[in-house]
Parts: sequence; structure tokens; C-alpha cells
Amino acid sequence: MGEPTEWTYEGELLSQVKNIGGKLGFDAEQELKIGKGRSDLLLKFKDKPIAVIEIKKPDVDLSDSSLLDQVLRYADSYRKYYRDLKFFIVHNMKYADVYRWDESKEANRQINLMDFMEGSSKPKISKWVRAFDFPLPIIPETKSIADYRMISTTREGRENLEKFLIRLKELIEGKSFDLTDETIEKIHGYIEAAANPGAVEQLFNNWKNNKETKDAVAEILKEKGIEIPNNDSKMKEILQYVLKEAIYTFIMKVMFYYILQTEDADMANKLKQDIAELKPSEPELFKKIFDEVFKYAIERTGDFEEVFKSNTVDKLTIPPAALSKLDLLLDFLKQISWSSLRSDVIGKIFEKLIHEERRHLLGQFYTKDIVADLIVSQIDELGSILDPACGSGTFLVRAFNYLSRNNVAREVLENLRGIDIDRLAVMLTKINLYIIGLDEIRNGFKFQPNVIQEDYFQRQYEVDYIITNPPYTRQEEMKIAYFNKDYKRDLEKVANGIEDWNKRASIYAYFIVKSFNEAKKGIGYLVENSWLNAEYGKPLRRILLSDKTETTVIEPLTERWFEDAKVNTKYSNNKEIW
Repeated sequence: MGEPTEWTYEGELLSQVKNIGGKLGFDAEQELKIGKGRSDLLLKFKDKPIAVIEIKKPDVDLSDSSLLDQVLRYADSYRKYYRDLKFFIVHNMKYADVYRWDESKEANRQINLMDFMEGSSKPKISKWVRAFDFPLPIIPETKSIADYRMISTTREGRENLEKFLIRLKELIEGKSFDLTDETIEKIHGYIEAAANPGAVEQLFNNWKNNKETKDAVAEILKEKGIEIPNNDSKMKEILQYVLKEAIYTFIMKVMFYYILQTEDADMANKLKQDIAELKPSEPELFKKIFDEVFKYAIERTGDFEEVFKSNTVDKLTIPPAALSKLDLLLDFLKQISWSSLRSDVIGKIFEKLIHEERRHLLGQFYTKDIVADLIVSQIDELGSILDPACGSGTFLVRAFNYLSRNNVAREVLENLRGIDIDRLAVMLTKINLYIIGLDEIRNGFKFQPNVIQEDYFQRQYEVDYIITNPPYTRQEEMKIAYFNKDYKRDLEKVANGIEDWNKRASIYAYFIVKSFNEAKKGIGYLVENSWLNAEYGKPLRRILLSDKTETTVIEPLTERWFEDAKVNTKYSNNKEIW
């Protein structure tokens, strides 16, 4: 028996499609011949040809531009023989990309990068469009064609194939899918799995025995105002937290690189060549390769230093026990056609990937676009805009979308400012602002997002508008959440002279008072509503509801404006009348 080939796997897949898909109405035929060529499988649904499956080796990335060109030509050829063919599927054993024949009029269909053939600046419209924004998993852990039996012998392979066929059936029946949240959970799951107990134990041992690791950890904890505990168990908890942040930061950089490389063939080639050299068992090599990739990104673009430059957490070498899961995640990311993703989908991916535990500790909760839009729509004219708790940049992004309708985009970008105490949040906001500014950047605009890691209470700001979703951190959590050990003194300065001020007020109350005194034209806050009725809210009511201010308060009656926070919310837009 010779070496296995794609056709070997094809026979194995055929058997499983018949076995699993038969219960769903599917059948399949092998070695369909079309003209001089051949496809791998013809998939039937209720006895009618519905899709062709083109099988590739595992080392062929589904996002490869040359593959895309080939796929579209093949798909058009098959349509000539099967006019009712609705789908074309490309499958590299690990994942499957589904293309759908779009019957809508070409003039009404949004053009995406799939419509651009290689080397052409003008779109060649194809009626084949991706049915899903993201590839669907079949057997992600496949390394070579020699693993062809995994589709039959592994539970994961069989379950993923069944899930794939169920989704294809629902797609045939007219259902549409948004896999963004599911993809985010997949990425999040890989990161959590990478920060496993074994990896934490390895990091702990390195910290105890390796001076370089010890120094790196000390620098990270010093930056956060965290003291090294005497208890080993507590130290391991801290190291798990640090490891997760290191992995998140790394993945954010990789994903942003993927976005940039869709516009630069040299960046794409650099990443492809360097990743080919990766060995998950060699953490030092892993780190070296990506340090070089990120350095190249800065050199190649002449920009993006804020995102790619090395920082304290990057000095940490990710331990071997984490790299196997990271390797799977990196492989998934390179299957995605980033060039065909809408900017709002990209933004949502970055925004939702904030580490859950850190997000709770800092009171950072996802702000719905519709709520942010409601607040920014109250801005009367273009002026300097500050978000002092910018999180991942939702308010600034929505402010840009709103104000750029009637203002020059570059001028709007230059008026956006962000602050956050969390370094990861600052990085996310910078990435999101880069994403919305990419069109201008590509046209020669030198844009450096004005976003800094800083404690909002450390100094005064002069701006026209302040809009934000402030933290809801309780007093007892502040010492952990806010890295400045003198935070109480800073907060007391804000509330100094305010009659009946409750020193145990939530952090958001201090944000409101400070912003109210700094913004020249107005502030817009998304806050919980207890201050309107509670005793501790008297000082705020006196300030915000006095006859010297114009205040709008909006409360949702039928829905919560946070998916995660256990608070009722109100939106207030306050304009001081001089």
C-alpha cells in the first residue's frame, strides 16, 4: 500500500458523509469528472446535486489568495454542468470554507476582496460568495494527509462533521448564520486552554530558577502595583493571570498583523515563511520568530509602533505547555480570510476578547453600539472628544462613524482621545482606531491614535466633550483595580468641597464629577440609575439636576444595556449653561 493521498482521505470522508449525513438527507458520490478535471465529492441533498467538495492537503491554507482564484474558476466550471449547484466547499481536512451561489443582482451586492483577482485593482464580480465569515472546523489537529483516518476514528472528527452537515442543511433551507460570537469563543477557549495548570507550573518553576523570567515577572507586577506574595499558591494565581495577559497580548498582535498583511504581499510572505519554522516545543524560537515578525511590521509600515512594539509583558517567554494550544489557534487564524471580513466584525472580535476576569475587576463591560450611538448623537459640532475609560474604544469608534458623516474624516480622527488604566485596553483601542482610520492611512495620512495608559485622576484635561461607560468597581476592589496606591487621595481631591459626599461612592461617581468640571461643552455617561433615588446620590443630583445645567436622562424600560453587568442603567447627557 502506497502513501496516502487526498483521494485516500476522500474515500474516508465519503463513508462518513454517507453514514452521518444520510440521517439528514445527504448523500455523496466520489470522483466526479468535469471536462478534463475532477472534483473530489459531489454532495447531494434529497437526491439533488447541491454542492461540490474540493479536498486539499492540510498544509494548504484556506485563506491563500491563489487558492481563492482556483476555487472560483473551479466553481464556475461545475455550475456549467450542474445549474442547480448552490454551494462549493473547499476542505483541507482541518477546516471547511463554504461558498454560496448568490442569485442577487450584481449591482446590489456589496463587493468584497473575494471579487478582486490577483494583480487586479478592479473587481471582477463573482456570484460565489462566502456563506460563512469563518471556516468551520472538521479535524483541526490534523498535521498531514497521514492523519486521514481521524475523520472516522476520533469523536471530534465525527461530531464536527455532523455539525457541519447540520449547518449546511440549515443553509440550504434558507437560514443565515453569524459565527462571530462562536469564533470569539473559540479563540477565547484556545487562550484559556493555553494558560493551563501545566503551563502555569512551568512558568512558576522558571520564575523560581531563571533570573530572566524572575526579572520579567517583577517588572510586570511593578507596573501593576502588585507585590510579590510569600505564598506559592497565591504566586501561581498571579502568574496565571500574567500568563493569560501575555497570551492575549500576543494574539491581538498576530490578528492585527493578519489585517495589515491583506494589503501587503511582503508582510504576508514574511509571516507565512516565519510561521513555517515554528516549533511548539521550542518556546525561545517561538518568541524569537514573532519578535522578528512584529519588528518587521513596524519597519514595513513605518507605523503601528504602538501596537507592535515590545512592552513589559512581551518579555515573558511563553512556556512549552502553552504552545501546543497556541499552535492550534495560530493555525485557525491563518485559515480566516481577513480581507473579506467587514470592519465591524473585526472590531467586535477585538473588543470581545478582553480577558473576562480582568474585565470584571476593572468594571469594563461591553457597550452596545446602539447605546453608544445614542450618546454620541448628542454632540452638536466637531470638537475634542475624550473617553477617560476607553476600554476597547467603542465610544470613540462610534463617535467617528457619526461625526465623519458631516466632517472630514482626518479631522475627526485627530479629535479623538482615549485614556485607560489598563494597558491591554489601550492597545485594543489603538487597534480599533487604526482599523477605522485605515482608509486615510493608506492615502498617506500619518495617524497616531491619541490613546494613553494613564489613571484619569492623575491630572486635569481640557476637552470639549467627555463621553464614556465608566467602571462600576466597588470601593473594596479599587486597590486591586487601580494601580496607583494613592488612589484614595486622588479621589478625595475630586470630591473635595462637595457637601454630603459619601466616601464609599462607586468609582463612576468620581468620574462624573471630574468630567463635569473639565468638559467645556458637555458630558455623556452610561451609568446605573441608583444615584437618582439613593441617599448617597444627593450630591450628584444637586450637581447634575440643578437649574444651571441642561440634563437629559434616558432609561431603558424593556431591556438591559449590558449583557454582563448586573446593574440597571441610565444615560445622561449634561451640558453646562454659561
